[in-house]
Amino acid sequence: MGLKIAKSMGLLIIVIIRKPEDAIASNLFTKTNDKEQDLENEMLNEVIKDWIVFYSYVLKSLNSNNKQKSKQKLHIIFFDKFLSDKYNEMNKIFLFLNKNDLNLEVFKDISKKFDSKMKLKETNKPIATSSLPSEERRKFKIDRMEKIKNHPKFQIAKNIYNQF
Repeated sequence: MGLKIAKSMGLLIIVIIRKPEDAIASNLFTKTNDKEQDLENEMLNEVIKDWIVFYSYVLKSLNSNNKQKSKQKLHIIFFDKFLSDKYNEMNKIFLFLNKNDLNLEVFKDISKKFDSKMKLKETNKPIATSSLPSEERRKFKIDRMEKIKNHPKFQIAKNIYNQF
């Protein structure tokens, strides 16, 4: 919904994309935590469908923008690449937003302060709603990975991801 509104307003849009199996597993963990086990299959269907619908729209938007050869209004960030190289990925965002290059020392300082405050804040949240990794979330994802990858619609999500 927010993406469609931003697009209709001509705003610059930044979308972060994770590998579908990781995003689906994390979302499933959040949605099924403290719910009955028999709801998990229903939730998995919903989570995969939501992933496919959202990223199909993003891909369609990206392709239509490229065909129009207009100024790029949509910037894609790969989650794994961002985690491994935050500075360069943030610099790409700055350039996309027509800002000056990001100062590395300022970035490191801000990142350190942000990470510290984020960890402190996240410790007060229930594990299911926290955005930080946890042993419980990691185990859940490992236990569900085959189920996710064997879902009849998972290959659709994987094919969409591979088109970015």
